[in-house]
Amino acid sequence: MKYLLLLSIFFMNLTCERNTQEPQQPETLGKWGSKGVKMNVKETVTEIEFDCAHATIPTKIKAVGTLVPSEEGTYTFEGGPVLADNSSRTHPATFRGSINGDEITISITIKDMKQADIEFKAKKNTEGTLFKCL
Repeated sequence: MKYLLLLSIFFMNLTCERNTQEPQQPETLGKWGSKGVKMNVKETVTEIEFDCAHATIPTKIKAVGTLVPSEEGTYTFEGGPVLADNSSRTHPATFRGSINGDEITISITIKDMKQADIEFKAKKNTEGTLFKCL
């Protein structure tokens, strides 16, 4: 009888331990894409390419639950006229977002410009389509 009681307690303990484990976080590694966006999340860097710009986050973006916490990086404009003062086309930026299933939404704030946030959605394991600026 003692043996049966001990065995029951052991299995109840295993069940409790399983239920207290942290939920698995969505995996962000890999290719994400949509019309006008290609994003490649690698172990050490996240690269995003747009029709007329590109962005770099010097780390792998991670998901915490369904949120993508803020990460710092750069946003670089491409194509079009060269500015008269020859100022840089690369700007510091903050990236944040959310994941819902196989879709990610990223919002980009260009920190040194008075410009509205840029937002895009992309699907996991999808090759985006770009029409590059000249």
